[in-house]
Amino acid sequence: MGNNLKLKKYLIVAYIILLVGGYFYINSILDVNKVSVDQKEEPKRVLEVKPVKVKLTIEQTGGSKEYSVELQNIDTVLDLLEEVREDQGFIYEKTAYTYGTIIDGIEGIKAPEGYMWRIFENNIDITENVSNESLNDGFFYSIKLVKTT
Repeated sequence: MGNNLKLKKYLIVAYIILLVGGYFYINSILDVNKVSVDQKEEPKRVLEVKPVKVKLTIEQTGGSKEYSVELQNIDTVLDLLEEVREDQGFIYEKTAYTYGTIIDGIEGIKAPEGYMWRIFENNIDITENVSNESLNDGFFYSIKLVKTT
């Protein structure tokens, strides 16, 4: 019986030593040199707001219409379309998708099968990006009915 009690005391002491040793071992493993992370400030891009004069041309089979508008360089091509709609009676229908905006109809004319209304900035197609594309002074914007491939 005395041996059992002696063994029990040794096991308790060994268990306590194991716990203390395990605690310090785990702390030494977790005490890795900490890497400092600094937030680098991006230089703020300040855009000077300036007036811009742009022209919007609607090219249809029966001819073309031209609208001249004065807005600001922080306005987008979509703002241009809205401005012409409000002030000059231009009629258009659009659908906004996650990838961009699609023009469904111009002046009540829907695009026939195999065609799409496309918006161009100096002959570069910007249709899907009209809500992000800022206006540039003196640029020509046009809407054309283009055959899809």
